[in-house]
Amino acid sequence: MSQQTSLQNAPGQSGDPHVLACIPEGRVRGLFSVLLTDQGCRVTACEDPAEAARQAQVLASELCIVQATERDDQAPVIRAARIRNPNTRVLVLAEHACAERLPALFKLGVDELLYLPANARRCMDPLRRLIAPQEPLEPAPEARPMPGPERTPLLSKGAPPTAIASGLSSSSPAMRTLLEHLRDVPGNAPGILLRGEAGSEFELVAREYHRLRGGELGSIPSLPALHFSEETLRDLIAMSRLSSEPVCTLHLQDLETLDTRAQEALRSVLTEERKRRHRGKPLAFVFSFNELPSNEDCPLMEELLFHTPNFLKIPPLRDRPEDLDGLARHLLGELSILYPASRVRTLEPGAREWLRMQIWPGNHAEFVELIRKAVLGGTSRAMGAMSLARLSAEEASPEKAV
Repeated sequence: MSQQTSLQNAPGQSGDPHVLACIPEGRVRGLFSVLLTDQGCRVTACEDPAEAARQAQVLASELCIVQATERDDQAPVIRAARIRNPNTRVLVLAEHACAERLPALFKLGVDELLYLPANARRCMDPLRRLIAPQEPLEPAPEARPMPGPERTPLLSKGAPPTAIASGLSSSSPAMRTLLEHLRDVPGNAPGILLRGEAGSEFELVAREYHRLRGGELGSIPSLPALHFSEETLRDLIAMSRLSSEPVCTLHLQDLETLDTRAQEALRSVLTEERKRRHRGKPLAFVFSFNELPSNEDCPLMEELLFHTPNFLKIPPLRDRPEDLDGLARHLLGELSILYPASRVRTLEPGAREWLRMQIWPGNHAEFVELIRKAVLGGTSRAMGAMSLARLSAEEASPEKAV
């Protein structure tokens, strides 16, 4: 049976932060309720995620705490809290045995992860950071959300860097424009066509498109051109329609390398899917193309524009230095889940400035690889500019190239 404990401050103190805590384990729920109440918070503590999601629809919370378990799905609690208050911060508690449940929650946007068991002393620092006052994020005035689940608001010009749930940063004008065009794609469109330099955020844009269509999972099926065949594509479509997702989104990568036979197979499948568009689970494709030498045209890309006129070009990372902070914060959070033994959790100011000064010829892929190596080799909590510069020089050395 669901258990709910509401610890409200006395009248006249409604300005104190409200915390919604969905923690099935009674001892942990009691610990956090006491710690937060001692800090002057109003706490609503629930055992059942369904009850917590209902409370989140009524009570605007500055902080939402959920416990990842093998039995319960906490994603609806986070979604409901963010709908009621887009600025809600999220703290996830988890046993190491439940680590496989964390990526799905992290895709929704997590500010802090705390592994259990935890004592009061270990909990206080993250709690103080999370209940500290924060500047509200203002959505762009021209933002027009597509039908579907809750949308992460885009930032207005001059707002601090941030990363949306899919990992894309919305701090630069170029990326805000791309995301606005992505939101303008009709919900019943057959898909989108992406083009950009090698290493661009094709996969992240595809995930965000899936989310905007109503998808719930943080990842989508993808098929590189290297492994493309008509049979493989048809199998992928069939498996996607059998999944629990409300919509299907498939990412077809590196299509500029498809040979003539594979292109013909793709045309056959697309023609068949157009005929059955209004039958079964909605299906959309993301076609991604890397820039060709000398910017020569790709006949297949021009042909696919007849199937879906929604064309988006991803700007290279070197033209978007404003996005680096948001990308780094999101990436550090994901890597802390993948490598819990790593000590690196943040960037020093000098490291941020160093990142902004780089050319990034490999775009987002190069950025991710550099941060990953810095996290694996880091010995302190804050990543410094010297370690990043050393790793970058090692990658660019002639010996490495050989």
